[in-house]
Amino acid sequence: MTHWYRGRWAATTHQVPTIAGTARPTATIGQRRAPTHTSPIASASYTYGPTRLARSVIHIRSLHGTAIHPTQKPVELLDLLIRYACPPGGVVIDPFAGSGSAGIAARAAGRRAILIEADEQHCQQAARWLAASRLHR
Repeated sequence: MTHWYRGRWAATTHQVPTIAGTARPTATIGQRRAPTHTSPIASASYTYGPTRLARSVIHIRSLHGTAIHPTQKPVELLDLLIRYACPPGGVVIDPFAGSGSAGIAARAAGRRAILIEADEQHCQQAARWLAASRLHR
């Protein structure tokens, strides 16, 4: 996956991926002794709410046996990546669309998508899957 943008990286919109969390009051992250090559880590507090940051390791059910393309990616994974990297109103371009998972995820995230697939059979399967998913929106 590539991420193209215009302008400075710092000015690029990033919607930090969050997931449902347990509402707790606040937690304090204590000061730790710093290794010799860094400076000390100061104490900080974090207020928990109804959501929390998504974990860096994402557990998503395998598509083994149910995929319509040999390298199909789970929509749930692509959804998180698209929400992070593509601003609202942005366009997702998938030059190797395969099953169309990126299109389904882009639609779920409220983004537009341009899908390109060289294999006609996979293109037809992806088109059917995209059309069927529209019925559930």
